[in-house]
Amino acid sequence: MFILQILGAILILSFLIFIHELGHFLAAKKNGVKVHEFALGFPPTLFKKKKGDTEYKLNLIPFGGYVKLHGEDSFDKKVLKDKDSFASKTPWQKIQILMAGVVMNFLVFWVLSTGALMFGSEPFILNTDDLKHAFEEGYVDYEYGFVAEEQVMEQVEEAYNNLDSESLMSFVEDGSLDIFTELPAWEIGGVDSFWDEYLQDGDLLLSVGGVPLFDRETFVNRIVSSEEVEFVVLRDGDLERFDVVFPYDYEVDNILPESVAMQAGVMSGDRLLSVDGVDVNRGQTVLDISRESSGDEIEYVFVRDGEELRINMTPGEDGVVGMSLLPSYGAAVIGFGYVDSYYPFTINDFDYDIALWEAPFVSLQNGWEISKLTAVGFVTTLGDVIFRFDVSDEVGGPVQVAKLSYEFVGLGGTELMNFIALISLSLAVINILPIPALDGGRILFVIIEALRGKVLNRKIEAYIHAIGFFALMVFILVVTVFDLLRL
Repeated sequence: MFILQILGAILILSFLIFIHELGHFLAAKKNGVKVHEFALGFPPTLFKKKKGDTEYKLNLIPFGGYVKLHGEDSFDKKVLKDKDSFASKTPWQKIQILMAGVVMNFLVFWVLSTGALMFGSEPFILNTDDLKHAFEEGYVDYEYGFVAEEQVMEQVEEAYNNLDSESLMSFVEDGSLDIFTELPAWEIGGVDSFWDEYLQDGDLLLSVGGVPLFDRETFVNRIVSSEEVEFVVLRDGDLERFDVVFPYDYEVDNILPESVAMQAGVMSGDRLLSVDGVDVNRGQTVLDISRESSGDEIEYVFVRDGEELRINMTPGEDGVVGMSLLPSYGAAVIGFGYVDSYYPFTINDFDYDIALWEAPFVSLQNGWEISKLTAVGFVTTLGDVIFRFDVSDEVGGPVQVAKLSYEFVGLGGTELMNFIALISLSLAVINILPIPALDGGRILFVIIEALRGKVLNRKIEAYIHAIGFFALMVFILVVTVFDLLRL
């Protein structure tokens, strides 16, 4: 099994490099450029075979590959003018050839990511907003606090209280503690008015309506959107659950001219109590009640200047009478003080289900967000190496990629599909960056050449790409050293 996983990891990386170079190869052929070599891996060469103008090579070192195009880096004026030379092609043809590898890698990401979503893959959680959305949509299967073997629970809690992350990670790695994450919570104090029926000073409010307290907006939206909202608090070391019924009704905010409401005498500021005998406070939808009786005269009960007012109106087919309503709260929505805090949540699984037709679009959206993070992460790491000679623990190089490839081959299924997709997208994003020696850097030179309207000095361009390639190799070497030090 170990040998098979190692081979699988090598095959994954080799496949993605092959796909990238195949893109360049096919685009070159399509645009009439002669291809001298198509090599997978770096020398020494294990196998080679010539077919037509191209020599196909399989080299010993699997982590790389290249396509050698006729006239791409040549200084020979005769070669540069050949009709089947890369240098003789129009800027648009050159960009097509240089972009093709990136496009192929992105297509691999899109196909695999879409397939994984169709087979029930977990959603990509890229930031706090994604996690908040997953909770709001009910995708998350979770538990409050730690889930650990009984004999280590006391040590786990002690390590957490002492901010000993190294010990906590060791428990996770040996399997005695489930994977957890810290999410926002509120430490309550200064409770008054309506809220003292539910909350006490010193409570740690963990969630409202099944959603951790990512922000004040989360709290308010949950409170005003449902008749009963479940609160979960940590009180004196014990989890407490209870339902909160927050009192509010509706106030007329605006009335449309010549509308049913205006003709019936409704005024801005009137407080609506009921519609057709149904109490409309605590989050019930007035419009839904009105729609059920569209075309029939029904009674609306308001309060104006402290006096109850009964008005009969006939809603239109869509249930509209021409008045807009805003919630009118009988108590402060946040009638207590709080201090931002955190609490561990154990996330067991994501129950993520989307329609098949949505998968390609969700995948594209994920790809865009991941691409931005990848580009920023690469540039940030480059700056860290240059200015601080340091690499963040969150950044992995070739060794980490190989290690993760080995682990994901063992997992298989949608996890492996997503991993291959992410590596493929990373290759695409990094290659398109305008860095000399990379595809993006070469495209930049083509664009400059097109804007100038004349050919750049080939020797200067070649030197710049050579320097860029050397710098890139040094960068990869530094990241690899940090990878090895963390093993």
